[in-house]
Amino acid sequence: MARERIVRFVLLSATLAALLLFFWPKSSPHGLPAILEATPAGADQVIFLNVAQLRNSGLLQRLLSLSENPANPTAFRPDPEYLEFVRSTGFDYTRDLDSVLIVRNATAQPADPAGHVGVGSAPLILAEGRFNRSRIRRHALQSGRAVRAGPWEIVLVPSAAAHHPNAPAPNDTENISFAFLEPNRVALTRGERLEEWLRRKPLRETDPELFGHVRRLAGSAVFLLANVPPRSVLAAAGMDSPAWQRLQESIRWYALALVLEPREALLFADLTCNTASEASALAELLEGLRDLAVAALAAPDPPQGLTRQDAERIRRMLLQVHLTPQDTTVRLRTSLDLAWLAEPDSTTR
Repeated sequence: MARERIVRFVLLSATLAALLLFFWPKSSPHGLPAILEATPAGADQVIFLNVAQLRNSGLLQRLLSLSENPANPTAFRPDPEYLEFVRSTGFDYTRDLDSVLIVRNATAQPADPAGHVGVGSAPLILAEGRFNRSRIRRHALQSGRAVRAGPWEIVLVPSAAAHHPNAPAPNDTENISFAFLEPNRVALTRGERLEEWLRRKPLRETDPELFGHVRRLAGSAVFLLANVPPRSVLAAAGMDSPAWQRLQESIRWYALALVLEPREALLFADLTCNTASEASALAELLEGLRDLAVAALAAPDPPQGLTRQDAERIRRMLLQVHLTPQDTTVRLRTSLDLAWLAEPDSTTR
């Protein structure tokens, strides 16, 4: 089904990005978006979505139309609460949202025993678009409250979970906090510690290296930039052999990006290692994994869950991958077949 195709496509994109790499665009053709200039210090994960670019390219509408396919019983359908929000505030993300920046400190401690969420453990979301501030504020205050924090008015709204009959005793993790920073920009987070995020210095002043990565990715329609946490994610997934541990420990940063060109979409990735020798070894490993995947997809019987046609398309995408080590970084580029998404799923034909 169409929804299953989207899931497969997303998983494929993530796998390709984790395995293969490219030559990044040097900068956004329109300069650094203002919302990226506002990236606060203290983040080790940065996610950016240029919603306006996705909308103008038609990709956003294409994905929404596929996910809302009425012939698909599992298709996405707008939540009644969201429809009420749109009616009350006049804000619809598919029309009025232009960009989203999400920053998080993945290694921060979770909520303490009293239920207070650490500033890093709850992500900060900055959103730009067209907001009717008075209507949104009035809607939020129907169930929330406003507090003054320095130059900002912060509105705290109980989350949907807080209204559940089996919800635990109230604490600040059950609130969503938001504040209008400018007429076209709003900041929000989970819990009641939004002010701590807002008072942080800009990332460009505290971590020029990381901000340089953000600047390099600024022309992307979507990007994820993150460091590899000390805690072994591979071990948590059951891949705790010494070889896997050494591989993970050799990678400092990774970045994934989707760049939209007039006639194609490109998937890019970087894996930044501690040393050039580690980057060279990683590139060799990824080349071997790519060759194994290409061979498996060329077999007479395609992998489970794929049609012969889909397997061949994925194989061609893998063959188009450019993978190069550059000093301490392994870089990848591959082209994505967006027309594949627009086709009816073969299982429904």
